[in-house]
Amino acid sequence: MRGFLRTPHPFRPFMSLAMDARYSRAQCAACLLTTLIPVFYLLGSAVAHGAAILVVILFLSHSAQTKNWTWLREPWLKTALLLWAYIAVRALFTPHIAGSLGRGASWLVYPLFAMACSRWTLREESMQRLLMACLMLALMFLMFDCLLQYLTGSDLFGAASILTAEGARRLTGPLGGPKAGIVLTWFAFPAVALLLSRSGSRDRARGFVFTLVFLAVVFLSGERMALLLALFGFLLLFLLMPSARELLLLFGAAGAVAAALLVYSNPALLERQIASTASSVGKVEATSYGQIWGSALKVVRDYPVFGVGVRQFRDVCQQPGYGATDKDSLIWRCNLHPHHLYLEWLVETGAVGLMLFLAMIFFLLKPVAQHYRRLKGDPVFLGVLIAVILRIWPLSTAVSSFVPWSAIPLWLMTGWLLALKKEDN
Repeated sequence: MRGFLRTPHPFRPFMSLAMDARYSRAQCAACLLTTLIPVFYLLGSAVAHGAAILVVILFLSHSAQTKNWTWLREPWLKTALLLWAYIAVRALFTPHIAGSLGRGASWLVYPLFAMACSRWTLREESMQRLLMACLMLALMFLMFDCLLQYLTGSDLFGAASILTAEGARRLTGPLGGPKAGIVLTWFAFPAVALLLSRSGSRDRARGFVFTLVFLAVVFLSGERMALLLALFGFLLLFLLMPSARELLLLFGAAGAVAAALLVYSNPALLERQIASTASSVGKVEATSYGQIWGSALKVVRDYPVFGVGVRQFRDVCQQPGYGATDKDSLIWRCNLHPHHLYLEWLVETGAVGLMLFLAMIFFLLKPVAQHYRRLKGDPVFLGVLIAVILRIWPLSTAVSSFVPWSAIPLWLMTGWLLALKKEDN
């Protein structure tokens, strides 16, 4: 993995795979679809979701043809299947069975996609290098598009930035909404870790510039949680990768200067990214997230064991017993989901679902922890591990676990992490 940046033709690994008689056309197609997920994601989460579904179908077909179902023995997948079955059964006892059953049933695609990555499409290091190449291309395009949108008011496709009440701009890039910052944070750390691990002066300079631009775009995006998670990711990188500490300290100083210059050129950024963030942390209960979480906890008290069912939170939350029911209040305190990973599982699937979800995470991370000492010198492993940690970190807001634009990056990184930890990769 360390040498991939010096490969003159990033797509050579796929061409070699396509000419290797050991691999079927289906596997070649699945490998290409997997590695192109970051690029597909920029075309729309539905495109990336469709690619993930095709990978799962091809993986299941391959397993049937080869009669190799040993991956079903993985403890984390057994737990995921049990959780999925529980979600489906719980949906049968909700007021809106079709919506709950459909959303819950589709969730199974994500763990199966991660399993396909770890056992099939990303087993070869060459495919992991190709994924990294596609990831970097997607990241660089997204950062360029966002910078263009910030400087000119619209991106390459004519999408305009969104003006906030504070006068700051929310950047969308090609993503169709103000989520460019969080998407960059979800995807960037494997590339950042690899680039900062380079030993040559030119390579280190490239890594430094890439990292600085990444954080600058997240800062300019106007997304407070994305900025906090990005900074937390750099803290983890500082702790886990000693070889990059000197460069990270230099980066921190340069980042502080860059942030000061950006705030000087646009004072609204100070209010949006710093003052309002500090205010929100100090008075969480008064924020929109605090109100949603408060409503969710009230619902949990009435449905502690089995929850209200997937996609049922908004309907239950709007009942008078959980707060004011006027239109303005409902906009703030009720949403499609509680905007917190673990609270969503608790309120929608109850203690039973949350325990199964936590057990799945435990079984996912247990073998990773067992292989950590062997792999801690690999910057890509550390970057992917940080990407996963940021998604399961409890002290953050979160997008629903059941929507593709949030789930695809998480499960791609999860599958990649599982592929990296295998000794035979």
